Amino acid sequence: DNSGGGYQVYLQYFSPSGVAVWNQPAGMLVSAHPSMTWLTDYDMDIDQLGNAVIVWQDIRNAGANNVVIYKVSPTGQLLWAPDGISLSYDTNTEISNMSPTVFNAADNSAYVAWQRMESTTAIKLHRISPTGQKLWGEDGITLSPASGSYSWPQIIQGDGDNILLKYYYDSGPYWAPTRHVYVAKFNPEGVMQWNTALSIAGGISAWQQILSYESDGQGGAVLAWYDDRDANNINDIYVQRVDASGQTTMGQNGALISLNGGAQQFYPKLSVDPLSQRIFAFWKETDAGQNNSGVYRQLLDFSGNRLWGDNG
Repeated sequence: DNSGGGYQVYLQYFSPSGVAVWNQPAGMLVSAHPSMTWLTDYDMDIDQLGNAVIVWQDIRNAGANNVVIYKVSPTGQLLWAPDGISLSYDTNTEISNMSPTVFNAADNSAYVAWQRMESTTAIKLHRISPTGQKLWGEDGITLSPASGSYSWPQIIQGDGDNILLKYYYDSGPYWAPTRHVYVAKFNPEGVMQWNTALSIAGGISAWQQILSYESDGQGGAVLAWYDDRDANNINDIYVQRVDASGQTTMGQNGALISLNGGAQQFYPKLSVDPLSQRIFAFWKETDAGQNNSGVYRQLLDFSGNRLWGDNG
């Protein structure tokens, strides 16, 4: 809310019938610390006691963008101190910590990942205990390549208490990167168990950032994206599964969701049925000139076979 002259973070709590429990209309002020007028993605999850866990970045620290995390109870109590917990401490405004994501895991700890952007981009990772302790040290874990950048992390549950981190490896200019998709598995101690390329075919644009990324219900993950790997100005959707051991099951660089090669395909969304080992997929499809559009669907098995026909 910027009605007070600065961007402030609010939270509202609703009953199951949609009634606002806290003060209306704004709800509860969580933070009045200054933020840039350009706000990147922020995120929220719920812990196993029904508390909200919220992450965003603000410029309370010398005007530099840094990531903070708050936990708020259903009664509106700030459980991790009035000012939350700072997860980064940069003071150089040429460095930005952007687009944090949070995932509350099976062990009720909160995992946070974001992009630390300077001349290249690295991924920062923290694990926070239910009571607000930084379990991976004050600075967490940094993932950075020898060249290029790591970007746009997402986290889901793996097998046991492990987590699965999706990220991109980008090379080339930031507005037109050569973008590859990876998933890495971490144990609760922060040790990487495996790191698997799901697609190194390229063709993923800089503007495709957050993917449909779902657990396969068996300790692995399923992802979908669209790319133009053959550079024909037509975007096709691919799906890939990585199992709990880090092996892909849909062939190199993923399985095509549809063979309708004359159409543009965008914005896939997935839902996984682990018992039958099937993946329901929906997407937007347009003609080549993007003048007419509709919604298509497909059903795939864990090997990438198209079960509702080649075009969905």
